[in-house]
Parts: sequence; structure tokens; C-alpha cells
Amino acid sequence: MKYTKNYHLNQWDAADRVLRTDFNADNQKLDAAIAEAKATCPYVHLLTASLPADAVQLDLDVSTLDLTRYYRLDLHITPKAGADYADAIMLRCNNLSEGYVNEDKAHGYLAYCALGSMTEYFCQLCFHVYLGSAVMGGATYGCLDYTYWEKGLVHCSDTPAFYGLALSPAEITSLNLVSGTNGKLLGGGLSVQLYGLKK
Repeated sequence: MKYTKNYHLNQWDAADRVLRTDFNADNQKLDAAIAEAKATCPYVHLLTASLPADAVQLDLDVSTLDLTRYYRLDLHITPKAGADYADAIMLRCNNLSEGYVNEDKAHGYLAYCALGSMTEYFCQLCFHVYLGSAVMGGATYGCLDYTYWEKGLVHCSDTPAFYGLALSPAEITSLNLVSGTNGKLLGGGLSVQLYGLKK
């Protein structure tokens, strides 16, 4: 990373008299360097959301974000796993339940993850939203299942990998996580961290 300013800090010899103003000046330089690093980092945290109680859906309001500034959004999700909760999660935009396509087929979601029986071994799920002239979505997740894979972290990707929606980034006002299991809810405590990759 290239910094635009010189952030050299004071250095003292053993016999030097150390002044409070020197420490304050160094702290200001450190604060400025941290602020510049945050401002120039292309991968940024946008918001955090959580589900306070069991529910069919969790909505993320992104209406105040300028999504035209990003190449991609990542939703890092830690669902509440177990037999009592949904073992599949869908991602939608603007609460739309139709209009998503893959090849020549219509779907009801921008991305989908079916954990099946692996919910009790679940590690983390990430939905990816690619922002261009339209919107595309996909999902990746990892799980540990000692019953079938005794020694490792198993990474899985849903197929088909991408779904599309004829919606521009500027038109997206919400991202919706919806239970994909009939009769089961997303567990309270589900948490989401939304990150963006800046242009």
C-alpha cells in the first residue's frame, strides 16, 4: 500500500529529554496513517445485522449505500444450525421472489445454499453478489462433518454457480435472507457481516 504522507515517528537517544508534545505529535501521525489505510483499503465493512428471534426472513436495508461504487458484495453469514432450523437459505434482492435466471430456467432467488444434514457441523456461509449492468449471485460454504470427512474442512459450492437478476446496483434497496426449508425458520441469533469490494 502506498501512503501519500510521511509518517516517521520520533526516535530518542538515552540522553534525550522526552516531551509530551512529541508523544502527541506521534499519536496524531498514527491516527492519520490508520485513517488513510482504512480509506484506501478496497475491501470494506458496510454493515452488521442479526436476527433477534426465530423468523422466516432477515432483511438488510442497503438503501443508504451507493452500490454503484462496488464490484462485489459479500454476506458472511453464521446461521443457527440444528434440526429445528432451516437447513437451506435463499438470498433475494428487494424482496423479489421471481425474475432470477440461470441458463434457461427461472428461479426464486439470487443465491441459494442447501446445507442438508450438515447443519450441525456448519462453519460459515458466504453469499456473493456481483454488481455490473445487472446483478449476479452465488454461494460458498464450509463445514466439518466428522461422520463422512474425518480429517478436514470441506468446502462446497452450490451448482449452478451463478444466478442473474435484471436489476442495476443503483436499484437495490434491500438484501433478504429467507428460509429455504418449508415449515422451518431461520434461527434467532443468525448474524450477517456485509462487506464490499470497492471499484
